[in-house]
Amino acid sequence: MTLSTADGSATFAGSVTINGNLSVPNGSIGNAALQNPISPLATHAGANSFGLATGANVQLLSTTISVPAGFTQALVFATATLHAYNNNAGADDAYESVFINGTSVGASSQVTAAAGASTSLPASGTLLVTGLGASFAVVVKCSSGANAWASSANNFINLDVMTIFLR
Repeated sequence: MTLSTADGSATFAGSVTINGNLSVPNGSIGNAALQNPISPLATHAGANSFGLATGANVQLLSTTISVPAGFTQALVFATATLHAYNNNAGADDAYESVFINGTSVGASSQVTAAAGASTSLPASGTLLVTGLGASFAVVVKCSSGANAWASSANNFINLDVMTIFLR
């Protein structure tokens, strides 16, 4: 079957099924869509020598992800690791959470550290970000439980982000 119109165009409303080969003229689908349908990006950020405050989690680390031209969505995987020293006289809790483009992903992670002990705590999350602008942020927020933990040169936090941009 051959379908043709006076101006060479056709519009279909509803579903269309093609049984067999589909031939499209050269150049009718842009090279960027064919050759680069995705664009990966790996990002790392880190900080050290900070303390932990009590109360709601506060931002300790952030990284900005720049969006390549022509991409409209991003599948983002973020993992943060906190290592902190509890310098208090009693056991206390540390909390950590990850935010992607302003959205909290996953529950806040929690661990208890004995008095005078260090502890490590991971937090991670995944989010499909749509309606992308020029950039978005991935943020790590942390806090302590009953007492503030003093700044220590041994305290550090790492954030690793894997982003897959989609057209």
